Amino acid sequence: MNQEQEITPESAALLRGAMQRRTVLAGAGGVALAAFLAACGASGNGSTPSTTAAAGKDLSATEKKLRWQNWPAYMDKEGGKGSTLTTFEKQSGVDVNYTTEIDDNITFTNSVQQQLQRQQPTGYDIVVLTDWMAGKWIANGWALPLNKENIPNAKNLRPQLVEVPFDKGRNYSLPWMSGFAGIGINKKVFKKLTGKSEIKSIDDLWDPKLKGRITVLSEMRDTMGLIMMSQGKNIGNFTDADFQDALAVLKDKVDSGQVRQVTGNGYLPELESGAIAASTAWSGDVDGNPDLAWFVPESGATYWTDNMLIPALASHKTNAEKAMNFYYDPENAGRLIAGGVTYVTPVPSAKPTVQKLDAELAKNPLIFPSEQFLANTQIFKVLTAEENDNY
Repeated sequence: MNQEQEITPESAALLRGAMQRRTVLAGAGGVALAAFLAACGASGNGSTPSTTAAAGKDLSATEKKLRWQNWPAYMDKEGGKGSTLTTFEKQSGVDVNYTTEIDDNITFTNSVQQQLQRQQPTGYDIVVLTDWMAGKWIANGWALPLNKENIPNAKNLRPQLVEVPFDKGRNYSLPWMSGFAGIGINKKVFKKLTGKSEIKSIDDLWDPKLKGRITVLSEMRDTMGLIMMSQGKNIGNFTDADFQDALAVLKDKVDSGQVRQVTGNGYLPELESGAIAASTAWSGDVDGNPDLAWFVPESGATYWTDNMLIPALASHKTNAEKAMNFYYDPENAGRLIAGGVTYVTPVPSAKPTVQKLDAELAKNPLIFPSEQFLANTQIFKVLTAEENDNY
């Protein structure tokens, strides 16, 4: 297989859960695309678990420990010296084992699904997953209910995020960060290949000058969402025909070699190095890097939220809730953002702290979006069980 159609480890992992329509995806690049479509695999469209999460013994009182699994670039100073995480450790006395091995929702869930299904501990006390996958965990009884008495600062949650279809009342989850999917470019490489300094649309990714220098996100709701939006569709209310039309475009671009890879967070090092010129990309990954630029396509960006969950049989549930409460304090939430986590904070009252620490950052619409900015974004609809079967 040539380099332009390289299959990433993430894509290979996703392939194991490919959907019934994978046979449609035969041909060049079909493996990567079939793997990508595994992201359709869970609706999480209900807030009532089908089974009750197994609760283990909470050792928080005697073991001042917490194991937290998160995505990269989601903690100031990656949790090292001088970070908000070290402040939490000092204030709480809890020793945090913080890791950033979540690259993709499905890949990570596959890595712990056997333990969850067998009602065995995952070894984690907090995991951070995107809305639709958080819904799957809740529906399957893989997440423990939160003790709201331990999280009084949850009152600071952005009002628009309090009631969500997959977790009504936020009984099992709390948002960590929200963000947008749009287009990221390596400014120097993109300019060299196209002669342009900015990218305006998803269709611009299909410029023949960019062949083999493009990647797309393995998060189906982002990549398919952006393509459907470019075709004038509302991703909060689309039809099967709309989805298939967008899929046909993506399949063509993968088969032709226009799209080099379907990947999770692995796109970022390639974008930074110039191995690729552009990618569907997450806002906070690209924002702040002087060599890169992030754009909202003219047709709009997708809007999503990643959520903190406590896995079934977690050993340090109360410690996890203490950490959640710490980060929902407006000052701590503001310090996290000012420390370089340039995503949308779920705590809007953090803005005064950010203004005090970095006045320019407080003006960034990718952190504190205006209603006008949000008007050009869409949230991917919750899929029904029938739609999951179809996709």
